[in-house]
Amino acid sequence: MKREELTGFAPDLDIATPGILVDCGNIVPTEEGLRPERGLITLNIPALPADCTGAATVMLRNNGRRFFAGTAATLYELVGDAWVDVSAGLGASNWDFAQFGDATIAAGSNSALLVATESGSFAQITDAPEARHVISVAGFILAFATIHVSNGENPDMWWSSGLYDHTQWTPSQATQAANGRFLDSPGEIRGAAPLGETAVVYKQESMYLGRYIGPPIVWTWEQISDSVGVAGQGSIVNTGIAHLFVGAGDIWYFDGTRPRSIGAPVRRWLVENSAPEHRHLIKSYYDRANDLVTWYFPQVGSTKPDVGLVYHMPSGKWGLVNRTIDATVEFFSPGITYDSFGDHYPTYDEFEGFSYNSPAWHVSESNPAVFVGGQCYVASGSAMDSYLTTGKHGDPVKYATVNRIIPVFSDLPGSSSIEHGVSDNKGTASTYSAPVTMQNGRYDLFASARWHQEKISFTGDYRLNGLVFEGRSSGRD
Repeated sequence: MKREELTGFAPDLDIATPGILVDCGNIVPTEEGLRPERGLITLNIPALPADCTGAATVMLRNNGRRFFAGTAATLYELVGDAWVDVSAGLGASNWDFAQFGDATIAAGSNSALLVATESGSFAQITDAPEARHVISVAGFILAFATIHVSNGENPDMWWSSGLYDHTQWTPSQATQAANGRFLDSPGEIRGAAPLGETAVVYKQESMYLGRYIGPPIVWTWEQISDSVGVAGQGSIVNTGIAHLFVGAGDIWYFDGTRPRSIGAPVRRWLVENSAPEHRHLIKSYYDRANDLVTWYFPQVGSTKPDVGLVYHMPSGKWGLVNRTIDATVEFFSPGITYDSFGDHYPTYDEFEGFSYNSPAWHVSESNPAVFVGGQCYVASGSAMDSYLTTGKHGDPVKYATVNRIIPVFSDLPGSSSIEHGVSDNKGTASTYSAPVTMQNGRYDLFASARWHQEKISFTGDYRLNGLVFEGRSSGRD
């Protein structure tokens, strides 16, 4: 009898590495083992008239929140149960947002820099540049990859507003508004995000750390790397203490010192399976409650993100989610109670089912959410159907007979079945049996080979920690 702990999705490692998954679908790693991904549910938010190209939930000084979502033609705010046009007649192919006190700043491709204060609509900021990316840090609004009437189009340029004044953009020692360019490395600015009181700016293969030092220089920029950058703005996840991001050939963690690779088990797989011409479309979110970071990317042949690569920060384990999306957003639930249930769902048929521990039941809880076809969904529903394929276990010389496999669950699934694979060489494809249904918490089977491998399917919720193999040695050739 041998027990093998399951360590998550790791297709880049040797296939005989104990406990790895070489393939999976809708599997998420946690402190308690592997679990299925939650399904999508809607809180009866009406659909946008077109695909979402960016969204944000922002917090005001009085702790109130505003929820914005944009399309290529229009920027909307959710007011009550309706989307209200607040766009000043502008749209963008990719919206980006920053919060500055009670002022929400919106930037986007082909859009002027916009501001909405407290409960008002957006309006253009006079003298501000157009920008693809915008952040709020150290008392400034910083805009990147800009177009301005006095400087033209500069995809490698940065602008800062006046200190504590988002309306001032003309360079001045008095206001400390300033601008400059990143010329030490080639390419355009692909993304930016604050990190404490510093700003991090990313190109495709370089990154810079910016610090406010006051006049006359105002901002100083240090090139952190000339080989590490981001695929696009949507690949940057800001946890508050670090950035996690997808680069050209790896996944990185940056806490303000030096970028550190975290993608060893999956980076080659990601490069081979993601569409290189669409990697800039990666969308991501941080599930704070579960310490999970998910990057959705377009597979080869796809034009929209349709697979989510999931990273569990405490354990360093990986998983995969199968889901096509347009945009991601952090949604804060108003909380659902028995008294308010009918306000969200007039009939029981409209209720798709929250998991019992979903954050959506709690007021002001953070929920990872996605837009699909203009509709906003929260990933807090019932467990999705899921599957996994293990690595191989065996010996290059000795045969072994497996006659029973016992999955180690802390919570049992609704149902499960296994296809058991065998091969005489580690490097050859496994030949699989017909599915065997789990009964009495085990899979009964009989197979003899040098190498063994399992494909297991699940329905319902569960927590899976490992597999126990019962069998015996069958000798040598």
